[in-house]
Amino acid sequence: MGLKPGEQTGWHLHEMDYMPIQLSQGKLMFEFPDGSTKEIDYVPRTASIIKAPLEHNAINTSDKDVIALEIEFKN
Repeated sequence: MGLKPGEQTGWHLHEMDYMPIQLSQGKLMFEFPDGSTKEIDYVPRTASIIKAPLEHNAINTSDKDVIALEIEFKN
């Protein structure tokens, strides 16, 4: 996944658990269906496990490209 400054992923649903591995620095703002938001600082070579289902839109709020590798865990 790569987003230029100001670019969005668009609303989408993760139906499986997944692990984003951050490959660059930057900030992403996540929007959720209930109207809440969460800003994440991207730090290279870090990862987390995200539980499904998760619906969201991600917006690059930084002034540089944000790049991550997303690995889905198949059932």
